[in-house]
Amino acid sequence: VLFLLIDSFCTSDTYDNIYFNVTRAGSLATGKCFDGFEGNVTRFCFLNETWSTPTSECTGKVKKKINEFKIN
Repeated sequence: VLFLLIDSFCTSDTYDNIYFNVTRAGSLATGKCFDGFEGNVTRFCFLNETWSTPTSECTGKVKKKINEFKIN
């Protein structure tokens, strides 16, 4: 019996302005959150070379203002 293994990939794709690189089938791809957010967006590449719907783990960044008071 001869098995021929051929690598399968999902092509690079953009979903809701989030870019995902070419990814090996059976693997998870990671994208960046929008500006102002922290975390990742993940997306699974199925064995049939199709993408899952992305899952977001992005949270908003809290910008802290530090007020400096000058004491005379």
